[in-house]
Amino acid sequence: MSTQTLSIEELANLLHLEAQRGIIDQDALLQMVSAGVLPKFINDIRGALRLSIERVEGGLEVTKHITALAEESVREIY
Repeated sequence: MSTQTLSIEELANLLHLEAQRGIIDQDALLQMVSAGVLPKFINDIRGALRLSIERVEGGLEVTKHITALAEESVREIY
């Protein structure tokens, strides 16, 4: 598990990367954001908690939670 404070642009880049790797469902997330909702918790496509997001002074505190799917996709890429 790792935590960083990110800008909205940095969060968008992270979400894009997670979607490209097949870890999160980009379409479902875009529907929520389009409706004006920034979720506090984002699950991977298998249902395990992948990201938790909290608004803090200076940006968004994003915690990446390790999931089996994330570890599998890293091995596939490398």
